This record gives sequence, structure tokens and C-alpha cells, in this order.
Amino acid sequence: SFSFEKDSYFQKLLLLLQSKINNDNGVTYYTFAQKLKAFENKNNGIDLTSFYSALRDINISFRLNDLTDFFNFIDKSKSNNVPSEDILRMIRGNLSDKRKQIIEFSYSLIDKDKKGRVPISLLKSLYNYKLHPDVYVGLKQEEDIYKEFCYTFDLYCRLYNIFVFITCEQFIDYYWGISASIIDDNYFEDILNGVWNQNNKTNKNIKSIINENLNINKNANDNYRKE
Repeated sequence: SFSFEKDSYFQKLLLLLQSKINNDNGVTYYTFAQKLKAFENKNNGIDLTSFYSALRDINISFRLNDLTDFFNFIDKSKSNNVPSEDILRMIRGNLSDKRKQIIEFSYSLIDKDKKGRVPISLLKSLYNYKLHPDVYVGLKQEEDIYKEFCYTFDLYCRLYNIFVFITCEQFIDYYWGISASIIDDNYFEDILNGVWNQNNKTNKNIKSIINENLNINKNANDNYRKE
């Protein structure tokens, strides 16, 4: 694990990196994860050049000096090698107990037989994109939401060699990557309530929450450019 609390320079770099990757309901995060995994060495690690290349491949620009300083900071062994999973955990941050409980509850509704695993085909068929809050307020079309889910979920499954069934632990891990790009707890809960619980409960103030979420990432980038 990495501690940035006493290093404001590296904390600022981490926040900027997170703002660039965690900003679109997991699409960029899982694309980055795919690129990062493709550059892994035999020890499942990433060197500085590979880290830079993975970011470049998803069109994320970063000052080279800052990126080098940041990588050297997280490379505790000073071997030019950082486990890719450590980088991904750092990017997505922590998953709160509240959000974990929401994810677990959603999985319990899918796993009606309580077998501890759900066929991937069944899970996709139960995804209710019509009740996603972005559809509810008119920000996205139904088909776009479903394509976005299939893209991120399929990427996750390929990354971790999941082919037939998805367990609760894997379901939580998948949504951990999605959670990283969602600022507001109510919005996160609305998404899972809508697409999995099918109860048609949607936050009436969701539009302002979504707009705030978008503006937070924009402001982080704007502040960085001013420095």
C-alpha cells in the first residue's frame, strides 16, 4: 500500500491521475487496466516505460518529470517494477463499507438460488439499463448505457479470466472499479438500485448530482494547468 498523506506533491499527482482515469463510470479505468496488464512482465509488474505507455495509449497526457517522480515514489523497492494490481488499487482508491453493502445486496438479488455464483449470461440479461439514472434524466440513451456496461464488464472478465460464472467477490471487485468514478454515494446507490433491484426508485435530485460529478473532474484538471 502507498501513503501519500505527508507528501502533498505526490498526493496532488495522485488526485490528478485519478481525475483523468476515474471519470466516466469505469470505461477509462478498465481500458487503462487492460493496457496496463498488456505491458506486464513475467513478475506481473510494470516498469516506468510501460506505465507511461499505458497512459499514452488511452490519450492521457502527463508531464514526464511528474510521472517519473510519481513512479519512483510508488516503486518502494527501487527496482523499476511495481505490481500492476498495486497501481490499479491505488488509482481506484478505497471502497467504503456502505458501497460494499450496496453491491452485496444487489448480488443477493441476482443470486436467487444462493449458490454463490451466477452465470454471466444470466447477469447480463438481468441488467435493467432502462432504470439507470443517466437514462432517467436524459443524459444517455438506453443502448449506450447497456453498451457501456457490457464493455466494462467484458473487459473485467477478460482481465481476470472469468468465463462462465461470476461470484459475489468478483462482482464487488468489478463495481469497485466503477465506484471510483462516482463521487456521490446516493448516485452510486441509485445506479445499482435501478439496474439490479428494478424497483424504479430514482433520486429526484440526481441531475444536479451528475453535473457536480462532472464538474469536479474538470476543476481538478483546470487547477493543475494553472500551477
